[in-house]
Amino acid sequence: MESNQTHQKRHARFHQPGLPYHVMSKTAGGAFLLTPKPGIRNLCAGVVGKAQKNYPNTTLYAYAFMSNHIHLIISGEPQNISDFMAFIKREISRRIGIKYNLRGPKWQNRYTSTALPTPESQEECLRYILAQSVKENLVSHPYHWPGLHCAKPLSTGKDLRGTWFNSTAYKKKKRGEKRRKNPQKIQKSDYYEGLTIKLSALPHWETLPPEKQRARITQFINDIVDEAKQNRIKTKTQIRGAKNVVRTSIYQRVTPPNPPWWQERRRQIIAWAKPKDHQTLDFLKVYHAFQRAFRLASDNLKKGIEAVFPCGSWIPTRYCSPNRD
Repeated sequence: MESNQTHQKRHARFHQPGLPYHVMSKTAGGAFLLTPKPGIRNLCAGVVGKAQKNYPNTTLYAYAFMSNHIHLIISGEPQNISDFMAFIKREISRRIGIKYNLRGPKWQNRYTSTALPTPESQEECLRYILAQSVKENLVSHPYHWPGLHCAKPLSTGKDLRGTWFNSTAYKKKKRGEKRRKNPQKIQKSDYYEGLTIKLSALPHWETLPPEKQRARITQFINDIVDEAKQNRIKTKTQIRGAKNVVRTSIYQRVTPPNPPWWQERRRQIIAWAKPKDHQTLDFLKVYHAFQRAFRLASDNLKKGIEAVFPCGSWIPTRYCSPNRD
């Protein structure tokens, strides 16, 4: 019978650092807390830029911040992705709460992640993110979306910048000055930091020259815009417009739409990929082996015997394996 140690060695590469994942998170109750009112885009961009600075081993490929949910394509080690998303959600929650004087949860549960094991699944998901705001008829072109969106940076090659306010350092300095006999005036502007969001090419695009990458993105966008236009003509639907989007109340609540694969009831772990693609099957083979190794370790842990969890898994806090890498 195969030992736990053998399981660990054989399945240590379950989560491939270069494998992109589609990550989505919704606001609590579908509230429009991220409505792109003045300052919100810059706030979100600053948080994402800071997350990249804090977690440089996490790669970001695409993003779209809608009024009540966010989409990203990212890759990295499991803990890095988890920390990256935790930072983004926590800091946006804190800053939105301060801006609007809101208490309570700002996000609905945890984020969901879907593996993109094939080039086709990565491109399909990227198109879906690029279509955010256009497919809902909010604006006619993703460039017009007043919120944080990756369409323009990806198609032009110009990185987007945001501003990060170091409130912890600012408040700490203020408290320190208050205790001094002759306190100095603290300039809040000294605690703002301009940060750039860096986007990477999809793994199978890395060998393409930058101009060809941008040309593909532009073609994706043009197809999205044309398709949305034809649908509006057929359905006689009007565009809501950026100004009306900005005027929307943050207290409005609408459940975010499900991704296109939801109707087909596909498994979330490989929802964007073709189930019978050989790369998908290879991924699922390793994924299932990882599950078996984890369950075996969990069962042993419950029985009070030696348990070695596979690399990339989260171990119960009351247990730490000495053999885990």
